[in-house]
Amino acid sequence: MQMGVQVLVTDPRELEKIRQRETDMTKERIGKLLKVVANVLGSWFKERSVSTFADMEGQETFESSLLGYADEVAEERIAAADVIMIRGTETTSAVLILRGAND
Repeated sequence: MQMGVQVLVTDPRELEKIRQRETDMTKERIGKLLKVVANVLGSWFKERSVSTFADMEGQETFESSLLGYADEVAEERIAAADVIMIRGTETTSAVLILRGAND
């Protein structure tokens, strides 16, 4: 496991609980990332006064190429904080670091 921790499981039911918790943690992290993405998209739409996705025929459409691209999005620990690192964007060589004010 991470950080050299060893876990001794004597009850097979406990192993399933551990696996379920790992799955839940992954879902929680994805949820946090989606909140960040939603906030970024909301700001982007607000700045550009985008109020609808309707095209000239009234259909809801969206050109995904407008969102940009990143080679990697990963959660990492820096000092005592978990941050989301965004690397390999098309428009900049900088690394974006996203972190909240608290957990």
